Amino acid sequence: MPAGPGMAARWTAAVLLLGLAVSVMLARLWVAGQAHELAAAVGPVWRSHKGFDARRLGASLWPWAVAAGALLIAQQRSPQLWRWALLVVSVPTGFITALPPLGSSRLQGVERWFVLAAPVWSPLSAALVFLIAVGAGRVLTQPLAQDIAGSGLRLRLRLRGGGRTRFVVMEDRVRLVRPHHTDAVQGRLRELNNLAIPFARLETIEPIVLDGTSTVYPLPNGTVLRLSEGSAVRLTGSGQQWVVPIADSDRVAKLVRERVRARTSSEVSTPTAEQWRAAMRKRELIRKSGTGKGGRAPSDYRLGFILFTALAVASFDANEGWVDKSAGALVFGIGAVGCLMAWRNAAAVVRLAEEWPQLPADGQPSPPQTRPWTSSDGR
Repeated sequence: MPAGPGMAARWTAAVLLLGLAVSVMLARLWVAGQAHELAAAVGPVWRSHKGFDARRLGASLWPWAVAAGALLIAQQRSPQLWRWALLVVSVPTGFITALPPLGSSRLQGVERWFVLAAPVWSPLSAALVFLIAVGAGRVLTQPLAQDIAGSGLRLRLRLRGGGRTRFVVMEDRVRLVRPHHTDAVQGRLRELNNLAIPFARLETIEPIVLDGTSTVYPLPNGTVLRLSEGSAVRLTGSGQQWVVPIADSDRVAKLVRERVRARTSSEVSTPTAEQWRAAMRKRELIRKSGTGKGGRAPSDYRLGFILFTALAVASFDANEGWVDKSAGALVFGIGAVGCLMAWRNAAAVVRLAEEWPQLPADGQPSPPQTRPWTSSDGR
């Protein structure tokens, strides 16, 4: 595996790109402010309002900016997800600047087209911010090299022909996210179909070549991986065996091995049969709850935590007087804490189900009826 440019160089480029994305949003606010000034100069006096300048437009976005910053901090190890965090502030920026100011029709020439093009500038700026954030994530995660192996960054790798399924290399485990479900029950809450093998239990990391004799590979929780001829990685551990069709399997296998060697996490305990059965019962209750109102999935509680936290901040900002501010923040804060605790409990159940889809006493994974690979590196 090549050494790579070094994490210092990668982080420098990523931070510069994030700064460029912020500059694009600030530039859009400045352009919107200039458009309002041009329109106000030719319109009636009542249309010229100081609330439309760039500074006040920016002030109205500070809750969204804080939310985006919090998401970036929470996802600092997952640079490939930064683009979604920046959408939290770039989309509201586009909304509040999407309409031309009143009085724009009175302008002439270039100024008229400059101001009336607001519905074009806004989505373009949001799309540009998204693309820049994608570039920042790629700078930190591509190409796969030795410096990434020791960085602790979470890598989300596409599977060949896998659709939305992702192979995620984390700092202490590998995960299969959104494997293909085989029945309607599994399709209700796909986040309950994920699988994980902690590095402490990872036993085999083998690059292989698929021969194309099988089109699907069954996983221990009833889901499947779609196979196609080409390179892949075979992993075993926690009573599981995965065959992951992925490009550049040699580098991926070496990266996982390097992280397994460098891991600092302690050995993970094996759940008892009673603990495992209790977790499976809770997981099925979560699955039966479905999505939307009444949902008990970790993602539902996470959304509730975000919404209650946003309402607490908004209530504190909107109310006047410390009594009203404190009362509103307290009410919504209690809701946020409740969702946080439920989120942690549900996440613990789902985490155990990911690591142990079968009863731990079952031992090693059963060998597949067909061996869909023809060669390996012998490890």
